[in-house]
Amino acid sequence: MHSLVSKNAIAEISGPLNDRAMLRSLARFTSTEIGNKILSHLKAHWRSYEPRITHFRASIVHSLTNSAYYCPVVEWVESNDVEVVAVFNIENQHCYSWLAHYAQKAKCSPKREGPWEDTWVHWEIENMGRLRTLLEASRNLQGVLEWSTKDIVRLYCLIEPCEKESDEE
Repeated sequence: MHSLVSKNAIAEISGPLNDRAMLRSLARFTSTEIGNKILSHLKAHWRSYEPRITHFRASIVHSLTNSAYYCPVVEWVESNDVEVVAVFNIENQHCYSWLAHYAQKAKCSPKREGPWEDTWVHWEIENMGRLRTLLEASRNLQGVLEWSTKDIVRLYCLIEPCEKESDEE
């Protein structure tokens, strides 16, 4: 999944980490309340190791079995070439669960297979049911990323794409 997600570059943050810009990014797909809760989880997590975030992006992945439900997806890049994809379960408004996949980019090495030198997972979950939802959302995200743009527009925008639209757009 991480390889598919990282094919589209994340916009670079100019200057220091800007909470308002990250909140706008999160609220664009959720709400200001949900964005604030997600950002507070991330900031608490970041305090434990103080990364320098250079890129940040937010989106959502819909459940394929319940059209009213979605999981926010947050991606960021840290200054030490670590890329992160985090999926949030917001079913319990008092306790968000989340799963993050970290990947350290490989240095140019002829012995290295694949783009990652090291990968690891971080999670904070309320219970095993929430972990199951997060794993299902991750699997759905991987599947959605393999779809054509037209199919994604149909599902996420609930409209028929223009005939002129290409799969690359």
